[in-house]
Amino acid sequence: MILWQLTELNMFFLKHIFVFQASHAFSWLRLIVLGAITAPTVRQYYAYMTDTECKRVGTQCWVFIAISLLEALACVKFGNDLFSKTQVRYVLLWLVILAFITLLCLYGMMWYEQKKMKSLSVQSEDHDDSSVDESCGVVPVGIAAERDSLSLQPTKLREASVRNRFVNEHGGKEQ
Repeated sequence: MILWQLTELNMFFLKHIFVFQASHAFSWLRLIVLGAITAPTVRQYYAYMTDTECKRVGTQCWVFIAISLLEALACVKFGNDLFSKTQVRYVLLWLVILAFITLLCLYGMMWYEQKKMKSLSVQSEDHDDSSVDESCGVVPVGIAAERDSLSLQPTKLREASVRNRFVNEHGGKEQ
């Protein structure tokens, strides 16, 4: 997330350090190229973060990181006089406030999720105790009943699958 914010910040600094208008061709070309690179980058990063079998990020993600970091280095190199006039205490204050608000939002989301799960577990206790699954929480009553009926009748399930296979193999005619 920080990398995408860095990319936006880079565009702001590039326009101000190298003094060109927002309607300049360079600005539009940069937006088009980064827009085309961003879609597969987000997909590769998402796959890396959520898929346990994915061990590394993809090539597009590395290209995007390289572009962003090189732009940031160019901004620092050519905008040295701009950055030397910066009042560091305001930047640090802004970062502290940003971190506090972010942590407050995360805490609020966790609190809401816990409150929602508690209310769902209370509702499930009112209906039936068998609808609580030990591994992942609350299971709706209809699904729990269907699961229980299937687990009690494995022979009927096997007979149904054999009958379906026979019907499918013989063109839909059951003998």
